[in-house]
Amino acid sequence: MKRRGLVFVLSDFFDPQGVEEGLAVLRYHQFEVHVIQILDPAEIRPAATGDLRLIESETGAAFEITANESLLNRYHAEIDAFLAQLAAFCLENGISHAQASTSVPFEDLVLRVLRDGRMIQ
Repeated sequence: MKRRGLVFVLSDFFDPQGVEEGLAVLRYHQFEVHVIQILDPAEIRPAATGDLRLIESETGAAFEITANESLLNRYHAEIDAFLAQLAAFCLENGISHAQASTSVPFEDLVLRVLRDGRMIQ
């Protein structure tokens, strides 16, 4: 696009290919980029243990696991690192970043995140 403008990206940003390149291209073309990472609380801090069958919602792939305290601790460390990495990338590249929960109605999300994140006045 030849015209610059505002770009709002709403996603969980769980992409095996990564999202940094796409966001960097937007910044390179001098778009004002705002990232809102929307996550389900169960994605951040799952509590289920035992034998589980997990279905990847976008691909439909099924995974059978046995979740115990050790596995949950490793998962929490990985998710925390993932969240920190995205936040750091955004900060380093002049991209505003906010996190939101799926438990918040969309209308409230827009008003709260955009105002609190100083994305709008």
